[in-house]
Amino acid sequence: EKYSYLNLTYAAIDSGDYGLVRRQARHYRIQVESFYGKQCPDYLHAVFCDAAACFSELASNLDANTIPPSHLIDAFLSCLMEYLALAGEIPSEVNPHCGGLAAFADGLRQTAYLCLNLQRPQCSEQEISKIRSMLDMAMNLARYAEDAETVAELREMAGPLSQG
Repeated sequence: EKYSYLNLTYAAIDSGDYGLVRRQARHYRIQVESFYGKQCPDYLHAVFCDAAACFSELASNLDANTIPPSHLIDAFLSCLMEYLALAGEIPSEVNPHCGGLAAFADGLRQTAYLCLNLQRPQCSEQEISKIRSMLDMAMNLARYAEDAETVAELREMAGPLSQG
């Protein structure tokens, strides 16, 4: 099941149909939850796949140097928060997703950077708050994935932002 889902995902990404990728990921996640529940490694993997589906679309925006739509950023952050909460509860010898999580952290860093540079000086306090939350989530992910380079880059970005 996991592999057929991944094959479909790669085919959809190749075709550029990110909506299909996200629908497939959501369907896969619902299936795993109904069969196994939320307290198993398979469900953790399904949440990771859901986050990866959002990330594939987010990354295509970054490649085009455009700010991803707000609903996509929100869906991505929601998946990541659930993933981190579950990862703390589900025992696993070695986290199988560390490389992916480091990529997600870097993607959030790039998203925050684009938002700051393309929207300033007209960034509202609400937008600045959203950028801060992206940077916080990226920092949590980078630490969890033990990605020292991204942690250092995030600290550098967060410094001026925390000063207003």
